[in-house]
Amino acid sequence: MKETVSVATRAPGRLREDLRPLFQPAHIAVIGASRTSGKIGHSVVRNLIRCHYPGRISPINPMLICDRGCVAVDALIVLREEGDRDHG
Repeated sequence: MKETVSVATRAPGRLREDLRPLFQPAHIAVIGASRTSGKIGHSVVRNLIRCHYPGRISPINPMLICDRGCVAVDALIVLREEGDRDHG
């Protein structure tokens, strides 16, 4: 059984490390990515690219073809399957 540790008793450095994947993710999936300027999905992907996001960007949209160095997929399940192949 996994032991539960309260945030108050955890060392500050440990807490920072535990939150690192949330604030510095290695991979971002943008659900609803779009090529249409003005749409939120378009803005999110565009801003990640413009800001030189160092991780992997995966636009999720079954109708999207991405031409900026990222690979669009049609569903999150595709990403899960790729991850299983890469790590297993």
